[in-house]
Amino acid sequence: MENVSLFEGLGKSIERKKGDLLFKQGEKDNSIYIVKHGLLKAFYLTLDGKELIKSFIQPGEFIGSLIACYLDEPGTFNLMCLEDSSLQRVSFTELQ
Repeated sequence: MENVSLFEGLGKSIERKKGDLLFKQGEKDNSIYIVKHGLLKAFYLTLDGKELIKSFIQPGEFIGSLIACYLDEPGTFNLMCLEDSSLQRVSFTELQ
């Protein structure tokens, strides 16, 4: 959980339920999410509706859309809670 302590005092603690989407493919979200408790799934949806899993994010890990953060463009993947989750949401601007 060392990564979590690096972000203490930054951003906002949020709670999300199993099945909640933190952001959707094609949306702008310039935040970094640090998992304190729970499990997230990052995935792509193809044009024909197939789901391709990018990664699973566990406690102590963090994720965000670098395209959305650096280039201020829509993200290319979805981020969903697979379990009830406790997260730290830090805006990329605040992190810089």
